Amino acid sequence: MLYRAGVKRVLMVQACHDDWTRLESGLVEAGYSLLDILPATARIEDRVKLLQPDMLVAEADEPRMQVLEQLAQVEHASGCPVVLFTRRGSDRMVMTAMQLGVVLHVVEALTPLLLHSLIEVAALYYLNQHLLQDELETLQNKLVEQRYIEQAKYFLMEEEGLSENEAYASLRSTAMHRSQRLVDVSRALLAARSK
Repeated sequence: MLYRAGVKRVLMVQACHDDWTRLESGLVEAGYSLLDILPATARIEDRVKLLQPDMLVAEADEPRMQVLEQLAQVEHASGCPVVLFTRRGSDRMVMTAMQLGVVLHVVEALTPLLLHSLIEVAALYYLNQHLLQDELETLQNKLVEQRYIEQAKYFLMEEEGLSENEAYASLRSTAMHRSQRLVDVSRALLAARSK
């Protein structure tokens, strides 16, 4: 699921015993559409796939590692951002949650305005993290492709005695002639060489 900016539809997970935040009414008062309320023992991933919420909002008495890992698994599997509210937590727990992909807020009480602000900040954080991750993956892919091109170029320089510019021109000409990408021609050349 691709995250859409602007949270409107929320799926809620309760991993607590007391209703300390009145999160459900707070979400509705803050203008969110509450799709469902699930216990932490439910098959959350299945409901996320079915309902496709903009965000998963959870509450926990105390953020246990098992709950954090379960929520992180949902986020990784579905691409749905997750924010967890709790009354008890430490800086270390907040960092652990963030490393797992869950935005954790330790708050004593939530007003609809505060709830809205925290959810929107969590959504923007999530979007920013995924944009950075996509950018990193794109750059890594470009580096890998460039390595193939460089290796193919040096192979042509060694095997055919071409200059670097001539080797590149040869690869580019072959790519244009075959209507292929330069990296695909380079990979094919290197694969043929290794046979």
